[in-house]
Amino acid sequence: VMFRGNVQTRLRKLDEGVADGTILAYAGLKRLGLEDVITDLMPLDSFPPAPGQGAICIESRIGDLNVERMLTAVHD
Repeated sequence: VMFRGNVQTRLRKLDEGVADGTILAYAGLKRLGLEDVITDLMPLDSFPPAPGQGAICIESRIGDLNVERMLTAVHD
């Protein structure tokens, strides 16, 4: 089944019966305000995220106190 397009296109194809279901990213649906179309969430123990997914690396100059202060807010 050819199932390409943005989120709205894929949801329209579901409504048109092109496919019986699809897997879409929760974050994308939430960002678009489409959480009401979610019928099931896949358990993390069966579908773990890719290693490093969401990881971020930031470099700054040693001793740059302004940057260090900003980065403290995002460090966990």
